[in-house]
Formats: sequence, C-alpha cells, structure tokens
Amino acid sequence: MKYAQPLRRMADETGLPWRNLDDATLAAQQFVDPVLRDQGHGLWNPIEWTWEA
Repeated sequence: MKYAQPLRRMADETGLPWRNLDDATLAAQQFVDPVLRDQGHGLWNPIEWTWEA
C-alpha cells in the first residue's frame, strides 16, 4: 500500500507508536468515538491515550 512506508517513516521521525494504518485508526477511534457518542467527558490524557473522569 502506498501509505504504509510513509506512515512508518512518520512514526520513526515523531516517535509515535502507530506503525500501520490499523493501529493509527484504532488510536484515533479511542479519542474521537466517545466524543461523537457524547461520552467524552472529563479530560483527555495524551500520555495514556484515555479519557479520565
């Protein structure tokens, strides 16, 4: 896939742990889905990638 190598390169350059699109999508869903369901209350912890009450 055309995005696979650039995504891995970006992960290497930024230190992000998501080295493929499936992992990056899952991480984004953990942040966005609760907001879209109106369940994203509290504070977002960017270190743990979780919502905290």
